[in-house]
Amino acid sequence: MVISSLVVETYEGETDQVRAALAALPGVEVHETVETRLVVTIETETTDESAKVAEGFYNVEGVATVALIYVNFEDDPSLYQDASANLASDFQE
Repeated sequence: MVISSLVVETYEGETDQVRAALAALPGVEVHETVETRLVVTIETETTDESAKVAEGFYNVEGVATVALIYVNFEDDPSLYQDASANLASDFQE
């Protein structure tokens, strides 16, 4: 499981609409609202999936900026698959 924490800045007067839209997305949770900023987490299986979800925030009307704060990706299975394949190929050469 990959957990990412972000701060989403909204345009003035759009915060409630953005909060509702983001909270409706699978794997997304809105934890706190401070003025026009939202504290958001994304839970996905891989870092690539997390990045796609975060990029999709820009498609939500009222989103001004998205800032990645933290990512815990030690449980991302795609990272270990890639590493294993690279390690195996190093020994075959």
